Amino acid sequence: NKITSLDGISQLDGLLHLRVRGNSIESIDFAETKLQRLTDLDLKDNHINKVQNLHELSSLVNLDLEENCLCDFSLGHSETLRALRYLRLSGNNLESIEVSQYPDLRLVYLDRNRLSTITGLLKTKHLDSLSMREQQGGTIINQSFISEAFEVRKLFLSGNLLSTFEPHANFLNLQYLELANCGLESLPAHFGQMVPNTRILNLNFNALKDVRPLMGIVRLKKLHLAGNRLTQLQLTTAVLAEFPSLTLADLRCNPLTIGF
Repeated sequence: NKITSLDGISQLDGLLHLRVRGNSIESIDFAETKLQRLTDLDLKDNHINKVQNLHELSSLVNLDLEENCLCDFSLGHSETLRALRYLRLSGNNLESIEVSQYPDLRLVYLDRNRLSTITGLLKTKHLDSLSMREQQGGTIINQSFISEAFEVRKLFLSGNLLSTFEPHANFLNLQYLELANCGLESLPAHFGQMVPNTRILNLNFNALKDVRPLMGIVRLKKLHLAGNRLTQLQLTTAVLAEFPSLTLADLRCNPLTIGF
């Protein structure tokens, strides 16, 4: 539709779910709202550039503000949203974000912003999924903060230029790691010990020549290595034989598979 304001429903104190996708809202202010029971708010694909008094939505669990125009997303210094678990902010213009004000976060999607770092991750003890794919404007991700997310089960960093992937922590809970199209020419020798419990690993479209750093990922089930620079068939096969649970290995578009 062409909705520009939420003022008309701000007093509906029994409202639980609100979805206003694809409209013309430019700003939202929840001062004096009665939407304290609202648990799900979906404002994807509007023109929102300002969010104020979000802390008034004390029961909010699921917030979707993807595909808007946000350059800043923050609460007041002393405010928190303790119920918030799912935060989707992909497709905005954020350059920084502080997440310690959402201590119960389970999932945060921040794809296609301009983020180089996230602060406050150590306060999100239950974070399960973190996605920062395809940061825009030549932004280089500062990998030091990634070490603070060492408890996550799913980490998505595809489409960012990374010279290497070597956080200063072991990711013992990590089960899904996506590092496709990151410009990786090599992996650290201890990579497998860093992510030993990963089940699905996506390294498509990099420039990797050696798979030996993958040794040690004992429960690996699916390995995506399409579009790399692997040339040694015997060595690659020997490494793959070390993964007893492997059900899929995608080696398309490597020198060693040309002509198969």
